[in-house]
Amino acid sequence: MIFRALAAGILAIFICNAAESRLRMEPSQPHSGDTITVTYDPRGGPLEKSAGITLVCGRNPLQSFLTPMQRAGGRFTANLKILDDAYLWCWVEDKDAGLKDTNRGGVWDTYIYDAQGMPLKGAREQRAALYQVRDQPVDKNTAAIMLLEEELRAFPDNAWARAAWWAARLEDAGWTDDARQQISREIAVFRDANLDKPWAYKAAYEGYHRAGEQQKSLEAMRAFVKRFPAESFEDGGAANYFMLYGTTADLEGLPAAYQGWGARPQYWEDLFQAYRRTHAAPEKLRHAGERWLALIPKERDQKGAARIAVAEGWLEGGVDPKSAEAVSREAVDIAETGNTYAANHFPSPMWNARNTFTAINRSTLGWALYHEGRYRDAAAELARAVAIGEKAKLTMRDVYYRLGEALERLDRGEEAMEAYLKEIAWGSDDAAARQAASALYLNAHGKVDGFETEMRSRVNDLIARANTNEEVQDVNQALGRFDLRGPDGPAAPGRYKGKVVLIDYWATWCGPCLTALERTRDLERQFPGKMVVLAVAMDSEGTQARARSYLAEKGYDFVLLFDDEHQRDLRVPFVPSRFLLDRAGRLRVMEFGAGTAGDVVFEQRLRALAAEGN
Repeated sequence: MIFRALAAGILAIFICNAAESRLRMEPSQPHSGDTITVTYDPRGGPLEKSAGITLVCGRNPLQSFLTPMQRAGGRFTANLKILDDAYLWCWVEDKDAGLKDTNRGGVWDTYIYDAQGMPLKGAREQRAALYQVRDQPVDKNTAAIMLLEEELRAFPDNAWARAAWWAARLEDAGWTDDARQQISREIAVFRDANLDKPWAYKAAYEGYHRAGEQQKSLEAMRAFVKRFPAESFEDGGAANYFMLYGTTADLEGLPAAYQGWGARPQYWEDLFQAYRRTHAAPEKLRHAGERWLALIPKERDQKGAARIAVAEGWLEGGVDPKSAEAVSREAVDIAETGNTYAANHFPSPMWNARNTFTAINRSTLGWALYHEGRYRDAAAELARAVAIGEKAKLTMRDVYYRLGEALERLDRGEEAMEAYLKEIAWGSDDAAARQAASALYLNAHGKVDGFETEMRSRVNDLIARANTNEEVQDVNQALGRFDLRGPDGPAAPGRYKGKVVLIDYWATWCGPCLTALERTRDLERQFPGKMVVLAVAMDSEGTQARARSYLAEKGYDFVLLFDDEHQRDLRVPFVPSRFLLDRAGRLRVMEFGAGTAGDVVFEQRLRALAAEGN
């Protein structure tokens, strides 16, 4: 057998640990709507001497809430009202020291039961998914497979649980070719035995997809749409699936299979994006965009986003720019009225909703005017977008490049150069701006020698003058607790006193983080022997091996640590984030986000700290 069975010893471990649980629930099988009492006995656990206990509960680790527990003799208790969750994830922690007690070394958890005393559909599936993101021998694939098999015995029509079961077994077998072929055969046999059941087709296409058999997955989806057009429409995912993995012909055929597709805005959005990605004929792009917007009136187009997507796609795909101008003007009107979005979605003044989307939408309007050959009007509109953004201290994307193009057409070369340099300073992709600025420099000087030096000098001056960068903050405070561990053990920053310490928070799943790590490596090379880099990975337990492999593959000589928010005082709102400690170990610089402007300021601060005490 390729796949190992669940050993009796593993099951015994679960039973033994359950008996030793310090965290208990009454009733033990809660139903939706019940009030439950959770009791925690700290004796024998890491919180035995804790004075204050907090209960953490939720459907998963990312959707949890905190409830203070009240002391009752030598125990702590809390009451919870259960709503409609199918699964409850709980642990307790010390509210002051940050210590955690999760029983079993992993997690204490339970199902929520229906009126018949059965776990709600999908509960085991959720629980299995949680086990699989953890890297503990007892809990990972063996437990997940067991739970998914329980789910399928109770709910054989749970297509997603069946696909997860196939995937868990494939992972358990080490993703070998033999295992993949066996799973693929199982999926085919299962579907052929259930040709009259729509959920079997769902299980098949999702199972093939998770197994990396994308062509077979696509064939299963096509069969699903053909055999059960109404059910595939109700499922709702077929259009998006075809947009991502199929062909435009797959998408175009959906309304013929079931007429409801033609009335669904998401269908036309998916078809529009597919046309845009495949560089379809302008008339196709225009038709899909018009149908999409016809189903989203202005009052339902939040922030004008749909209209801007259509306008940008039309300009990119060669559709009449006058049409793009018309819909982008509607988008500007939506953004300026501010009636279709809530201000509290943007808690920072830097991200004021009205300013942000007015600037974005005016940028598209100006670009449409440029494509019409109305360069003076385009420059004026793009200048308005720039003014709105700069006043609100927004990081502008693309608009400076577009303004430069319009100004060049008006023979205003020096102003165009300034715009291109601003795009290089703050833009997300400055390749086009560099090329345009280089061409201007060549026209003015007859050669490109000296362009890079002058460009970098002027960009740095722009950043200094504008003073709009808020990514980098200067502080002078103690770091506090920082008791993180890595694969080679703990590495407290205090060990590196006498050197500048750069702490880089990153994750393997975060593209901007990987780019920021490259810049960190470049900085490290500039200060040999004077600094050390602590690369703190935010990867979950099940993926931490990837972090170590990534650093080794790239040849980064960083100290790898894994984050645990309960073992540090440093607040890290998101990644990428970087911090600088001076030679005495004090926190001096914080950088949140990643951008060209921030890089310049961060490097300046690093140089200053490296020079201190020399």
